[in-house]
Parts: sequence; C-alpha cells; structure tokens
Amino acid sequence: PVTMGEMRVDRRAASPVEAQALGMTPGADGTLANILCISRVILAHNHPVAYLIDTLPEDILAVDEVQPGFTGSVLDLLMRRGSPKLSSSRCDISAVTATRDIAHAMRIQRGDVLLRFEAYLYAVDGRAVDYSFSYFLPGTFRFHVVRRIEM
Repeated sequence: PVTMGEMRVDRRAASPVEAQALGMTPGADGTLANILCISRVILAHNHPVAYLIDTLPEDILAVDEVQPGFTGSVLDLLMRRGSPKLSSSRCDISAVTATRDIAHAMRIQRGDVLLRFEAYLYAVDGRAVDYSFSYFLPGTFRFHVVRRIEM
C-alpha cells in the first residue's frame, strides 16, 4: 500500500528563486509575500519511495486547508476546490544526486541518484500557482510522457 509519511508545512517569505518561479514581485517595502511550502514523504510498504515539495503563494493555499485529511496531492486538493481554475503544467525531468536533507527524509545515502521532476502549475490566467520538486527512487515508479503535436 502507498501512504503518506512525514509531512511538514511551513509558512514563510518566498526566496528569490521561489518568487521568480511564481511570478511574485516585492511589495512597496521591498519584501516578498509569504508562501506555503508543503514537503512530505510518500511510502510504499512503509519504505520511502518519493519526496515531494510544493511551494504556493499564500493567497492560493492557506495552512488550514492542508492539515485535515490531506492525502499528499496538492494538485488534487486544488482541483477538488475548483479555485483557481487550472490550465496546464510544465515539468522538467532530470536525474540528480540526493542532498543531505532529501537523503535523510528518504532514508538513503547522500549522493544516491534520484529522478527529479521540477514542475510549474498554471492557472487559466497564466499565473504560476505551484512550483514543485518531486524526487523518486529509480526503479520504484514507471513514468511515461505524452507529447502533443499541434499544427
């Protein structure tokens, strides 16, 4: 069975990289708006197989929406809620080595190879509403890519 392991929800100021990814600009006082960062471990048969990190502007998702009954999918939560209306996602897939924090969360060695998805989720108005990183143990998942060709 697949279950959600340890989850952490942080409300904090966006980093410059996160702000750029989410199209956030500093306020009049030069500070960035707050974001919600949700990180969690996905388990298969009680063993970590994935580590997911979603970063969303606080005006898109509030802390209290994540806590009760959250199953680990921010996309599912936003789709169920129906707001904002979502249109597309862009995902870059690469192989990376596990950092100390990710290795600790997944109970693997730092430097072990992981499959990383770096994704942007967009609303119909073009705004990026979620910037996420998903790390997967090789050999645990099978992914396929569907490419659409428009003429």
